Amino acid sequence: VRCPDLDNPANGYTKAGRNTVNSVAEYFCNPGYRLNGHNKRLCRRDGTWDGFRSDDCGPPPFVPNALRPIYSSTTFGSTVAYTCMDGTKFEGENAGRIVCQNSGQWLPAPPRCRKHCDSPTIPHARVYIGRAGGPIARGKVPSDTTLNVQCREEYQLKTVYYPRMWTRLPECIPKDCNDRPPIVKNGIARFYSTRHNDRAMYSCYVGYEMSSGSSSVVCRYGKWAGVEAERCPWINSEPNVAKWLLGPEGQKNPWTRPETLSDSEELVKFECTEKGHVLRGHTHAICLNGHWSPPGSPRCVPQMHKQIPTDWLFYGRGK
Repeated sequence: VRCPDLDNPANGYTKAGRNTVNSVAEYFCNPGYRLNGHNKRLCRRDGTWDGFRSDDCGPPPFVPNALRPIYSSTTFGSTVAYTCMDGTKFEGENAGRIVCQNSGQWLPAPPRCRKHCDSPTIPHARVYIGRAGGPIARGKVPSDTTLNVQCREEYQLKTVYYPRMWTRLPECIPKDCNDRPPIVKNGIARFYSTRHNDRAMYSCYVGYEMSSGSSSVVCRYGKWAGVEAERCPWINSEPNVAKWLLGPEGQKNPWTRPETLSDSEELVKFECTEKGHVLRGHTHAICLNGHWSPPGSPRCVPQMHKQIPTDWLFYGRGK
């Protein structure tokens, strides 16, 4: 009875006798490597080797966002190395290397390649890296980066779940009114909520009547105001200046008709329509309480290049 020849482990070799019953085989490592597992095995009477056999671990685990590893063997002692793709963050141990164990498992656990996130665009807000006032987030943001979202004065934060990307992507929504509607003498205000766009109706006590003005108020961006929303006028601009109305999700709609806008369409973006021109002045304007801030319209002027330094000039010599 003879036992079959043993395969050499990766980065090592085997010494065995005649592979007969009760003969011993030993494993050795090449210089610079150490053995992981038992170093001796015994040929048994049934023609098999005892101890931990050189199990096949099968194909190495799939790692998202990692390059496909190259390997020549998946048996005991084989090594596989992972490399993360560009734009991802490596997380793991042993420099991304895993080894096939005599238990038939790849160990340690394969690394993780965490994909960077695109900087989120949140209307009516500025997004900072770390604390408010820090660097503004642009382009790709590394995994596990904490962002700070700061809404404009008239808006408040609302957090919503955004699957498979940012853990929670905040949203800036119009502010609610924290206070009750204004008190009127000899009357009462009836309302169900103090949220943005909710209305409170006034009624007088018996023996009194409404003197003048509106009988209701509306919560607008954290403040109670009359029913008629103040409107902003059409912005006169030069023909080569395009005006866009920005929607809640940042979408652009052309503003081409000379009409007034209420606070519900409050943000305007300016762009130049001719190539080689740049804006001089503000790029956005917001409608607040019937007035544009900042006022006026920017201009589109030809783009100027920096003057060439005099030491760059050279003169040709005529014939």
